[in-house]
Amino acid sequence: MNHTIFNERPESQDRMIKMLEKMGYEYVSRSEAEEKRGNLSKVVFEDELTAFLNSQHYTYRGKEYNFSAESVTRAIRELDASLLQGLLMASKDIYNHLTSGISVEEKIYDENDNLGIQSFDLHYIDFDNPQNNKWQVTEE
Repeated sequence: MNHTIFNERPESQDRMIKMLEKMGYEYVSRSEAEEKRGNLSKVVFEDELTAFLNSQHYTYRGKEYNFSAESVTRAIRELDASLLQGLLMASKDIYNHLTSGISVEEKIYDENDNLGIQSFDLHYIDFDNPQNNKWQVTEE
């Protein structure tokens, strides 16, 4: 009897990647993804996430402002969830951040140049305008 061992994972993964590409996702090769991540323990393409977060604004007293570099850096760090509490808790934290965003504090100056602090929401996904997001897929 001749038994052929079939590895379903690559075939299923390839089908999923092709489907996502048809939906408009950009394919990122494994080698390019590893380069963008910087090291294997990171999963985020920091350069692209930084550009996306830097494109967001908050409104205060009728004027739009860019988020500070400190807020953008904090937002990126928040996605690098600690595994100290386990994979389940880390996954929940990341999910909550991705779906709800995070609250960041910005320094605000009033008309008399008095400094104050206000909290504003910074979002990882633009649910209102999905075309503003960058959709990418890579192999595991």
